[in-house]
Amino acid sequence: MLVVYFLDNNGTLHVVNTEKIDLAKVINYTHKKGLKFGLWFEPEMVNPDSKLYKELGYSEFNDYCTSELDTTDRTAYKYISIAENLSEDLVKSTSLIGTEKLYLLAKLDEPQREEIQQTTNLEDVSVRELKAKIDDLKKANDRLLEKVDESEKKAAQSRKSEEA
Repeated sequence: MLVVYFLDNNGTLHVVNTEKIDLAKVINYTHKKGLKFGLWFEPEMVNPDSKLYKELGYSEFNDYCTSELDTTDRTAYKYISIAENLSEDLVKSTSLIGTEKLYLLAKLDEPQREEIQQTTNLEDVSVRELKAKIDDLKKANDRLLEKVDESEKKAAQSRKSEEA
């Protein structure tokens, strides 16, 4: 049985009676109307500090994820990372790229993320290819930082020799 919860505007937790609401019928009806059915997953509700997690009385976050969401805590943390680190506009505009790619983008800082977005077709690239592009970008950034460090050291040595 699918268990569905929602919080109303007052913060009260409600349980949806899925025995009365047949989601398969709702999905079929939606498809017959030429629409796609989707479920909104709200990552900020799925964390050890959430009101929902506490109200349901789980002692372990993993137990909550397994019992209530039919997923692992690792997957839940990926969703949380995406929600915390990516703008809503980015997630909406790239929603077709999948969770793994969004999670990889969420781990980057803003300049790195922008460069990847500008130089990569995120919909067509595989997760493996995106990981490789991110690794290449990080290596290029590391080489650039090494060159800056070398230049600063040479400039400092040059100043010392001029002072002497």
